[in-house]
Amino acid sequence: TEDDYRKYAPTGCSSLLESMKIIKNPYKKCCEVWEFVKNITAQIRAISQDQDLISEFNPLYHEESIHLMWGRWSKLEKDFRHKDGSFDISKIPDIFDNIKYDVQHNSKLGLKK
Repeated sequence: TEDDYRKYAPTGCSSLLESMKIIKNPYKKCCEVWEFVKNITAQIRAISQDQDLISEFNPLYHEESIHLMWGRWSKLEKDFRHKDGSFDISKIPDIFDNIKYDVQHNSKLGLKK
């Protein structure tokens, strides 16, 4: 709303106003990101429980195992959303970095959003 724009961007910073227009509801957007992270974690977990798939895909980039990759994503899933339903938005750069890393280096897994 206009009140939100005045409250959270009192200087009228154009980049902040544009971000607010794109994101709209930050809580809903965080929920979408968390669902994405849960989905990726579940896919990796499924691979990590299938010995044939482990053999097919291991080792990953820089000798990382499927289990270690699952650990990275599980930690993000756990740390991003708190038990009270709030989000730790400081984890968003970590989520971005993990997505970029795995798209660049572990795309052979064929993970889907």
